[in-house]
Amino acid sequence: MQEKINNCLQGFRDAVQERSVMYCAVLDGALCLHAHCTREGEVRGLYVAAAALPMMFELVNSAIERAVDHAGIEFSELAREAKDISAAASMAAHSLSIVLSSMY
Repeated sequence: MQEKINNCLQGFRDAVQERSVMYCAVLDGALCLHAHCTREGEVRGLYVAAAALPMMFELVNSAIERAVDHAGIEFSELAREAKDISAAASMAAHSLSIVLSSMY
């Protein structure tokens, strides 16, 4: 169990080295702080969920991009599509986060 936790923490450290994940982490922290200082109850939970969603998608997006880049150096249309789809999912998560955050 300890090894799994260490692997997860190492993966997070690796992901934070990417600029998009770092920006997402900073924005998530700001959104959570705002929710903690200004909101109550269920609305605070909504803000935390809205902050966590983009971070999860950014981590998956980073993992997919690294795996595709590692798989080969030649151009592949499927690899490009996989990267584009994961980026679109990440953008959708950010958009949903903005919508949820601005509702209250």
